[in-house]
Amino acid sequence: MINLGGYDFELGTLANNPKFGYIAEYREYKTVSGKLRRDVKGERFQGTFSYGYLTATEISNINSLLDTQKTAGYISAEIETADGTFTGNVFLTIDDTQVRFSAGKWVDWKIVITGIDLI
Repeated sequence: MINLGGYDFELGTLANNPKFGYIAEYREYKTVSGKLRRDVKGERFQGTFSYGYLTATEISNINSLLDTQKTAGYISAEIETADGTFTGNVFLTIDDTQVRFSAGKWVDWKIVITGIDLI
């Protein structure tokens, strides 16, 4: 289940390889000797999922989520994966490098969500 801001995004056009997991974040600083030292700050949830195409209703849902994010600063999310459930606030971005218009539809959507809180 992929629920972003109250909208269900487990659509029929969801690609079969969504990526969900935690990525490490680091803090880098210089030591007295001039070398860089890296300390782990924590891990942040990140999810990437692709769609073959989206309908006009689904695109308007994404636009309303982006508007909500502009005013509130985040979007609430609930995502169930095989590894467990993530519930929390996320940033929503759209990687539109491969989005194109074909046969009356925008195809190849890639949506990236990043958790706000570190674990």
